[in-house]
Amino acid sequence: MTTTPSSVGQEMSESEARSFLASKDNGVLSLGVDNDGYGFPIAYSFDAADDHLVLGFVTHPPSKKRAFADDTETATFTVYDFGDVDVWRSVIVEGTIDRLDDDQAHRVPDIFYQQADDDEIVNLDEFDRTWYELDIESISGRQS
Repeated sequence: MTTTPSSVGQEMSESEARSFLASKDNGVLSLGVDNDGYGFPIAYSFDAADDHLVLGFVTHPPSKKRAFADDTETATFTVYDFGDVDVWRSVIVEGTIDRLDDDQAHRVPDIFYQQADDDEIVNLDEFDRTWYELDIESISGRQS
């Protein structure tokens, strides 16, 4: 019979977790309203100076993503890197998520406005783009 280890991997320091978060650009956003949950992969930018993530939603109305984001009290965001069972890192961020108004567009990093290549798979003009920020209230990470 195998015993489950009391912990998996090693805890990251807060600075290690923030450094890992800054080195990546996509993760999984998990939202919840009442007893319903909704998680999806999404690109992000980490703004260390203001301690929040900027998330760009690309949707068709009506949008389940926007509805959940607007009604979620605490969002969870997960970023991970998995090489194999002995080489991995993950960071979990919790906080409030709020839609950015048009007058807050200056908070959206330039990387989100770069033009796509000619072989663009999806025509973004056919979708609504909504910006959100996730204020970091807690951050934790583990690594192999």
